[in-house]
Amino acid sequence: ATDTNSKRVASPALVTLNNIRSENDFLQFNKSYVPIAVLCEGNFSSLYANRISAALKDSVQAATGLPFTVRANQPSKQIFIADADVVTNVVTKTDGPLEMGMLPFEAYRFANREFLLNCVDYLVSERPLYEARNKELQLRLLDKEKLNNNSSFWQLINTLIPILLVLLFGVSFNSLRKRKYATTQ
Repeated sequence: ATDTNSKRVASPALVTLNNIRSENDFLQFNKSYVPIAVLCEGNFSSLYANRISAALKDSVQAATGLPFTVRANQPSKQIFIADADVVTNVVTKTDGPLEMGMLPFEAYRFANREFLLNCVDYLVSERPLYEARNKELQLRLLDKEKLNNNSSFWQLINTLIPILLVLLFGVSFNSLRKRKYATTQ
């Protein structure tokens, strides 16, 4: 699920930084904990139930020796994930392909690989779902409201401190040079 500040958008959607230009745009992020992966269980209908001809059904039956079934006889499981990037690897010029879920500049690794392994393990085994939930996760989320309220303060700090450090270094360096060369005359 997502964090406390989320927005639902119909798919397919074009996502750019221009989507959040004004402060009023942040007011649209009023949904909380929107699911991004869904587990479905049950007897599913075939995608081809109303699409294939009787001749094709007969040829499938002749080739496999099994009749074409419109609805599954046994219950099955499916997992749908909203974003395909959960399985992609970042490829850098220096290191090549990184591990699944790795952020290249922060050296932080999300649990994408473990999530997918848990999904596959659940789909192929008979263990209950609650065994996969015994993992503790630490979320690194920023509160956008606090970020907007304090952004000018942090921008001021990040702008002034480097300038003051350079000025302090320059003044101290010049005063040391004046002392050093004033005594030699």
